[in-house]
Amino acid sequence: MEPEKIVKQLTLMVPERDGGDLPEDPHYGIFGAAYLTAAYINLIGLKGYDFTVSDAPARDYLDERELIRIFGSEVFEKVKENKFQMKKNDIPDTREVVNDLLKRAHAFFSAG
Repeated sequence: MEPEKIVKQLTLMVPERDGGDLPEDPHYGIFGAAYLTAAYINLIGLKGYDFTVSDAPARDYLDERELIRIFGSEVFEKVKENKFQMKKNDIPDTREVVNDLLKRAHAFFSAG
């Protein structure tokens, strides 16, 4: 993802500050950390850190349409650029995504 897109996305992440109970999908952020993050620390054989904070549980499965909506139409090409094999019709479940993330990062999930 280009830096400009990242900055634009961050401006959309304004907390509601009312503890609303709208559905959340933290498993898509975990997907991004596992497959869309290209960090130098991984290139030199070390693990980074990933922190996910949510007041909602992650769901068991990810949806192709949601991955494209969140990360853009090139999401599967970016996954491949980061040396992962994944087909649109064979997306790993959340457990597999977490296991792949744990190979690259010390990952923490806080439900608060």
